[in-house]
Amino acid sequence: MARANRSALEAELKEIDAAIADHPYNAPEVVASREIIEQFEGEGNERVEQELAARGLPGLADNGRIVATGLASYSRLHRRRKKVLNKLERLSN
Repeated sequence: MARANRSALEAELKEIDAAIADHPYNAPEVVASREIIEQFEGEGNERVEQELAARGLPGLADNGRIVATGLASYSRLHRRRKKVLNKLERLSN
């Protein structure tokens, strides 16, 4: 029974990892935007917007929208992943 349960959990983990990779919050342009925003922190929104536009990345408003609409589901996926990992760890002990 534990082997079947382990297989099911591993399949679920693989599914969760794929959903995290495909999540809009994890899109390459969004990740690059967050890096630029962090890099130019303290230089003002106008400077950040210029840098984002120069690189063809979503602006601050678009990033805010992505965070507002996607962060909750992204967090749920990570919590679900952690639960599955904890169950797998308990099966190993």
